Amino acid sequence: MIFSTPSPQLLVFTASLAVMCLELSVGRILSGLTGGGLFTWTATVGAALASLSLGSAWGGRFNQGREAFSLSAKFLFLASLFSAWPLGAQLLAGPRGPLASLPVPLQPLLSAPILLMPGVFFLAALCPVVAAEALRGTKRPGLKVGALYAWGSLGSIAGTFLTGFLWIPWLGSQVTLLSCACLLALLSGWTGKNRWWGRALVWSFCCVGLSGFGRAYRGRIPEILHLKESAYHAVQVMKKGEARLLILDGMVHSRVLPGDQEELGYDYERVFSELTQDMNLPSPPRFLCLGGGGYVLPRHLLSRYPHCSVDVVEIDEQVTLAAERFLGLTNPAPFAIHHQDARRFVQNLPRERRYDVVYSDIFKGLTVPWHLCTQEFHADVGEHLHREGAYLINLIDQPHEGAFLASTVQTLKQVFPHVSIHWIPDKTTQRSRATFVVMSTFSPHAHLSSSLCERLDPVNLRDRGIVMADSYAPVDRYLLPVVWNLKMGQQLR
Repeated sequence: MIFSTPSPQLLVFTASLAVMCLELSVGRILSGLTGGGLFTWTATVGAALASLSLGSAWGGRFNQGREAFSLSAKFLFLASLFSAWPLGAQLLAGPRGPLASLPVPLQPLLSAPILLMPGVFFLAALCPVVAAEALRGTKRPGLKVGALYAWGSLGSIAGTFLTGFLWIPWLGSQVTLLSCACLLALLSGWTGKNRWWGRALVWSFCCVGLSGFGRAYRGRIPEILHLKESAYHAVQVMKKGEARLLILDGMVHSRVLPGDQEELGYDYERVFSELTQDMNLPSPPRFLCLGGGGYVLPRHLLSRYPHCSVDVVEIDEQVTLAAERFLGLTNPAPFAIHHQDARRFVQNLPRERRYDVVYSDIFKGLTVPWHLCTQEFHADVGEHLHREGAYLINLIDQPHEGAFLASTVQTLKQVFPHVSIHWIPDKTTQRSRATFVVMSTFSPHAHLSSSLCERLDPVNLRDRGIVMADSYAPVDRYLLPVVWNLKMGQQLR
């Protein structure tokens, strides 16, 4: 019969597809727990590569004296079981897990191998077994091996694009993992024939049940109002007392009171407001907010300057939808919202467009978009800023030794003649990190200050910073001391 057993090409294709599905899903789950930065994705990719190497070497020992399809069915079934293993990530790397007390960069380094390696290991072990069977009796082994490699690469490509562009945005990471487990279980039943169909079907039904139970259980947690995975973030809205918190990739981004959406929830937002009030703004003023989040600042600006014009750039449309459903943002919004990357938006602005104040609030948690920290980007912003206007940036770094703060200041000075630093003291984290508002203008603004912060002399930072450019902007390395002292459950807000 034609469909009596799957072909070696199909097995290799499916195994490679499943590897990429597991890798991207685990990386995405860990991003929601430890932040979606460079450390998380590096740990995930490294764990997958290590598991591929170990599994391939181990699977090569079983290509002699055994029936290949029976052994392949076992490997597929074990891979299916361990595909659901990452669903326990919250127990391992969550705020109450055993890794919660470790520095944040170490958490994905230890979590990724535990969650990812078992499933990828058995998928990698399958490939040499299938290859040995495919080469049995062939007169052109090179052609056969090349074809298997090609099918494996096609499977990896398909898994990458389907998982990243379709499955995770539409189904979420958990359902994607369980769907992958179902696929591998059914394939193991087909490969092992009658001996494996029963187990495969039982486990597939269990995966479907787990998927439904997870969604139902999540809906019963009263503190969780919303949880959605988008192409950019794990978007969550939670209740905390009377306030509602917008959480992106495990880190609190905005705090909103349902009865007063214009109230500023954080000190740096209040510093933004006070510095703006001290400026000699035209009437009506024009503002640009890079980063929307809970849309607290844009709504506050409209309440203070009723006739102002506000453009808000928020890359993630799901963040805006969450703000509309749970954070009081009206639809349509009373300001213009642009769902695109901030750098692309600024580059595509009409040449004559000018703003009085540009607010940059795109440094969220452990994830820093480096391409918005470079001299080239700041120069683009400067081209669309009035000569009497101001460019305000919120960032987090160590209070006295911060290389990221120093480099940001040195980079801004290449574009703006006047740069001042406003330090917002925090007694609870005074040694490990602090929040800063960096103000840049073309005209002097020495008289501008805020009652909530202290002024720092940029001269004291001169020796610790570099000019960050598109060719070199090591923001992750500069922020390593900050995130190293951060434990899970603490927030950068």
